[in-house]
Amino acid sequence: MKRPRLLRSTLAVLTIPTLLAGLLAPSAVATPGAVPAAAPVAQLAAPAAAQAQRSQPQPLAANPKEAAKAAASCTTPALHAAAAKAKPVTAAQNAEINTKLAEAGEKPENLEGMRLASCIKVDDKASGGAIDKALARLRSQAPKARKSAHPKVQEERPIPQWCVEHALQGWWGYRRELCRIGAAMVLIYVRTPNGQLVYMGSAQALHYNFTYASEVTDYFNNQFSVERITCQRLGCHPFSTVTAGAFCKGDCKLDYTTPLRPGRFIEGIRGTADSGWRSLYTDGIGHSEITWEWQVNYPGAVPSIPSPAIGPDTRCDGVFEDDGNVVGDPKDPARRAPWLPGCVFPLIIPTVEYSKTPGFGEYPEFAKHVEAAQQSGLPGAPGKTPLTRLQNRADRRRNGDRACPQRPTWERPPGKSCDEYPFRSTHQGAFTQTPQGSARTFAPPNTSWCEMDPAWGIATGVTGSTGWSSCMLDAGQNSDAGTKLGLFYFKNRVLDGDPFHVRITQ
Repeated sequence: MKRPRLLRSTLAVLTIPTLLAGLLAPSAVATPGAVPAAAPVAQLAAPAAAQAQRSQPQPLAANPKEAAKAAASCTTPALHAAAAKAKPVTAAQNAEINTKLAEAGEKPENLEGMRLASCIKVDDKASGGAIDKALARLRSQAPKARKSAHPKVQEERPIPQWCVEHALQGWWGYRRELCRIGAAMVLIYVRTPNGQLVYMGSAQALHYNFTYASEVTDYFNNQFSVERITCQRLGCHPFSTVTAGAFCKGDCKLDYTTPLRPGRFIEGIRGTADSGWRSLYTDGIGHSEITWEWQVNYPGAVPSIPSPAIGPDTRCDGVFEDDGNVVGDPKDPARRAPWLPGCVFPLIIPTVEYSKTPGFGEYPEFAKHVEAAQQSGLPGAPGKTPLTRLQNRADRRRNGDRACPQRPTWERPPGKSCDEYPFRSTHQGAFTQTPQGSARTFAPPNTSWCEMDPAWGIATGVTGSTGWSSCMLDAGQNSDAGTKLGLFYFKNRVLDGDPFHVRITQ
């Protein structure tokens, strides 16, 4: 499927509302739950909180476009251009400014006849007591788990704890939920009559980006918040405000926005803007990029180039499909199901987990085989080369037939079915892998957990990153593990060629 070009552009100009909204719970990154295709949207979007906590957020690489655009805000030409648009400060305005500075405990300034300009300098390496105190307050308020919410539901949501723990570290998150907490310094300059730019004050701020998507609709949401945490000189003006505009680049259109509540740039008030978007498709797949541009407005000062906060790629699709033939001997390889559209952040590589501990919803024989295969050098384990999904039905069948020949070539023992790794639903499967390897197994004759007939001539003790492993496992475990993999594909919108990992736990 060809990736669509990012041609369309939509703008939603917003000012910052009061309270920070949350996100969809980070569900199904490692342990998806069953999702019946015909269930109501509200039911489908709700994950189990216990499952959500089993996975960990992942970092994303910094966006070089954002750094380049942010650097332009405080350049000398940008400040001069902003000052040229400002009106000279009048005597009455100068008196009013000094009254407010006195109330804030700051010394007076003589600004009459001069022009004011401001800019925003992004600095995620910032530190100090004010930032530490603000993050500690957030940490004490942040929930460890949250209720799921559909992106079209406009409601107040808190910042999750995992987001606060990764503050000032760029984007972190899950397949359908991402967050970033960054730092910025708002700087105020005055241009004197002889053309010099003189520093007149500053304010330090934290800004928050949240974006989340739905596994069962083509809607996604992006939120942006700003909070002033400390200031000096003109940066302490109590009548300063903050505004933001949301831009969507790519296959998307605006669905809703929230109003300003309240938009004041002072300590103790965090304002939040929210925008909801619906995907537009090119060949069944849509890619979108949300950018917030924000600026602080001081009385009498003109802000320079707005500072950008660029979100990661959001991918929505209506092409997901699965016939149930994803791993091992399927119960019904001809089964096909209707699938709803959904959205994810494809730069996050999801992980499916299987446990070796017997219990409800666990498949220890299956997990033991996957672990042995990975330890022999085959790909897919976290931190190693990922597997990539294969959707082509004919090639999946060829993968399965090569790794697990049908009866009577390989007769299954009673109660057993044949399992292969890498999965038949991956490009690393026995037929489609490149370069080609050879078969292996992990059990000498007559062992209980991998009953491979010696007459089949499958070697043991083979290592290396190419090839495949075959094993006879409990038929129920094998089939149920395949069902779990199929649901994992669905909840994480793992399309053809998408990478993913397989983690085996105790």
